[in-house]
Amino acid sequence: MLEGKPAPKVDFPINVFGMKFQTFLLTTEMKDVISKKELTMNCICFYIWWLHEHLDDTLHEKIIFVHPGMVSKVGTIAPQFEKRARFIVDRLIDSKLADLIFLPYNPRFHWVLAVIDLKSQIVYYLDSLLQ
Repeated sequence: MLEGKPAPKVDFPINVFGMKFQTFLLTTEMKDVISKKELTMNCICFYIWWLHEHLDDTLHEKIIFVHPGMVSKVGTIAPQFEKRARFIVDRLIDSKLADLIFLPYNPRFHWVLAVIDLKSQIVYYLDSLLQ
């Protein structure tokens, strides 16, 4: 990811978000991470991918991630509300063995995280700005 060179494309495996897709990180996105600026949806996806790859093997079926573009107002990958809702419902149905479902969400210029604990049937809303 050097200046003037195209960013390498990365194929995300289906087991991370329940869908295959291809993306890349721009040099500007990497600079934003380093300078602690607001993260893009791509940065969040790469972090989740890294986290998923470093989970203990016994946790892969117990923790489910929903693609942030399916739940966020900003930077959606599926603009139709019905299509996004159907994807989320299908992702929840496919997660029969899961204990926790992570839904990163960007309502506007700020990332928050909703975590659904299926065993206790509690939803946690994590917001570093306490909004």
